[in-house]
Amino acid sequence: MVTRVFAKESYEVFCDGGVARLDNFVSLSWRAAAKVEKFKGASTKGHRREMELTIEAMRTGAGAPIPLPS
Repeated sequence: MVTRVFAKESYEVFCDGGVARLDNFVSLSWRAAAKVEKFKGASTKGHRREMELTIEAMRTGAGAPIPLPS
């Protein structure tokens, strides 16, 4: 079994003497002046909604939810 040590997707922003870090679009931490604040949310990247809209477009004959040129 493979255990992930590092986040698959990670972003860091340096601002006002602190660092904000977003991991996997789920957890956010803010570190500044020896203080750490952590926030956690649901992981939703929109895949489920995209599939729902695509299936609905196929059923009704509506246009694709994401235009082909995009």
